[in-house]
Amino acid sequence: MDRRKMKQIEEKGIWGTKYVIIPNFKEKEEPFISKDEFKMYRCLEEIYKDTDIRISTQVALNQILQINTKRYEEKLLKHYIGRSLDFVLFNPKNQKIICCIELNDKTHINKRTERDIFLQEAFEYTSIPIIFIASQDNYNQKEIKEIINRELNEKYLKNKEVV
Repeated sequence: MDRRKMKQIEEKGIWGTKYVIIPNFKEKEEPFISKDEFKMYRCLEEIYKDTDIRISTQVALNQILQINTKRYEEKLLKHYIGRSLDFVLFNPKNQKIICCIELNDKTHINKRTERDIFLQEAFEYTSIPIIFIASQDNYNQKEIKEIINRELNEKYLKNKEVV
């Protein structure tokens, strides 16, 4: 690393003083979420505005899932570390996750299909549904709500509408 871009700080502890080098950080130039993700976020906001359901964006995968085996841990880490889910719907009263949503935009066509397969397989072993929604120019709230309810009903709720 370029030493001119580093900052040195002192840490005093019981074993004496040590110096820690911290790089200077700057904001990322690209937006926090893509334009398409923002459109979906606004749609989800409208759908759930009069409910107790909340929406989080870009949630780290390791906040939702943990690797449950040491046998394949190193191999799985490459799919796991640094990954995030586009949206997580949750109930703030009981802090339970309702579902995770991945928006399949143009980036999912080639380089992200392997990642999507990994996510689908990983979530099969949990009680948390993951829903993949195709990117659209405009999101129809009624259609999106129907997709979410259908996926929830099919997999986990046996024909009860919860959202």
